[in-house]
Amino acid sequence: MKQTVLLFLQACLVSCLSYSFSVKANDISTASELQNRFRIDHMVSKLTLVVQREYGSPPVVIVLPDGRKWYAHRHPENVKWHDGMTGDMIEITKPQAGPWQLLGRIVDGSTITKISELSIDVEPLPRELYVGERIKAVAQLKDNDLKVRLPGLDYLVEWSVAFKRLAEGDGKQNIIGNRRIVTYKDDGRLLDEKPDDGIFTSTFHLDLEPGKYLFDVNAHNEVFQRHYTNTIVLKPSPVTTSIIDSAINSAERHIKINSNTAEIQIADTVIEYKIMGPNNLNERFSVQGLKSSIEQIKIPSVEEYGNYIVSVMAASTTVGGREILIKLPDISFNHEPPPAPAKSALELAQEEAQKLQQKEKSAKRTILTWVIGLVLLFTLLIATGIVVGRKLKVRKRALKTAEKMAEMKSGLTKESAPVENMSLNDIDLTMPEDVER
Repeated sequence: MKQTVLLFLQACLVSCLSYSFSVKANDISTASELQNRFRIDHMVSKLTLVVQREYGSPPVVIVLPDGRKWYAHRHPENVKWHDGMTGDMIEITKPQAGPWQLLGRIVDGSTITKISELSIDVEPLPRELYVGERIKAVAQLKDNDLKVRLPGLDYLVEWSVAFKRLAEGDGKQNIIGNRRIVTYKDDGRLLDEKPDDGIFTSTFHLDLEPGKYLFDVNAHNEVFQRHYTNTIVLKPSPVTTSIIDSAINSAERHIKINSNTAEIQIADTVIEYKIMGPNNLNERFSVQGLKSSIEQIKIPSVEEYGNYIVSVMAASTTVGGREILIKLPDISFNHEPPPAPAKSALELAQEEAQKLQQKEKSAKRTILTWVIGLVLLFTLLIATGIVVGRKLKVRKRALKTAEKMAEMKSGLTKESAPVENMSLNDIDLTMPEDVER
């Protein structure tokens, strides 16, 4: 009961815009009616709730003092709700005063954070940077200038980083290009020192053209959106490299390093390069401290023929004392086998004789092919003629036979025709005996 009274007094002491405190979900576990509950004072006009849930669990359900319920998919227009994999972020305008309750799989020991003024604090980049420079940038979510720290917050807020190219014209700065680089993360990877510590880290190489840019950072979700911009000048890299071949097809090569002594301190410059080539070659080498603005570093001899890539990093200190790390463009070279020695006159004559022999053999093969082809063609023609001739003879015989049959049939018809045409008067009906008489 004492804890409840203290909690109520704390809520009454804060003002409308600076109202921000946390209540642990299990701090009042002995009083079941207060578990996962919090109270909102009547003076609060707007606040944001950040609730940590079990990973992958559904969004919480909010129970208002009057018994109504709000869901992530159904709530009034004065409520903005973002549900992530690890929690919910809910912004409420003009919330109802009184005790509120959350229903859901809230992580044991987690806190229900209530924020009144949410902002982002982005560490500004140096005014002048170099092409290829690696940058570590950090940012934080703030509530009334206090860092917001909550496990799983990395899943609730989406950060984006962009560099917008600026052009000067008519006294105004116009954006002529926009390139999104990376994002901020609080996951303990790459250059982020510790996960879920509330410090978001971004790592990127400035692989851009020299010029003036607008460094644009955006943190947002369905509940809020915060913006930060910073103008920078991107200068050409103070270190450049190239490959020098000692001789044509020679295995000995050098990396030529040009340093701008007006920008960096060459004595503090360290060059690290990596050679990648055939047969999974991957070796690192480094040179500490340069003695002049133009130097040559001998590359270890390579034996395998093929294409090689040299990746170079330069670490140095600017004349102003700022430590820099620059990723230089990759350079490549091709190690080719030496040309074959010149052939003697005898070898050339032998090659010419072999060519002539090959030509003669080829000509003979061509003639033989034609002869065989013609013989086969003539044979085919003769066989075809014989077959056709036999067929013609058989046809002639058949025609003659048909004609004879037709003639025979015609002769029989003529002989029988008079008998058929005789009348009774033409028939001699007298008997032989009557004639004798």
